[in-house]
Amino acid sequence: MTCGTPTAFNLPAGTGAWSNGPYGTPGNEVVYLYTATVTGNYNVSVTNNGGASWVDLFYKQASLGCGSTGWTYVNDNYLGTETQTVSLTAGVQHYFMLDAYRDWE
Repeated sequence: MTCGTPTAFNLPAGTGAWSNGPYGTPGNEVVYLYTATVTGNYNVSVTNNGGASWVDLFYKQASLGCGSTGWTYVNDNYLGTETQTVSLTAGVQHYFMLDAYRDWE
């Protein structure tokens, strides 16, 4: 990923297994791996066009594994675009997870 280049995707169909959100609601999860090239703050924007359901954003260092524990909750988004800032260290791999509350997102 190039700094400042948006990456768009749709959450796939299916059912999720994790319940990481503040409300403990399982949904569809998508997990991405990202390695920062520069230490600093990164803006992460999430656009939810589905409406009628929330999408939660989490992240953690990849060295902690991809299991359901250790995620840092960043924000949830109901509709539209929300941008949050996370601090990353150059050369450290991080997982970013989007967790939709419903199966159709």
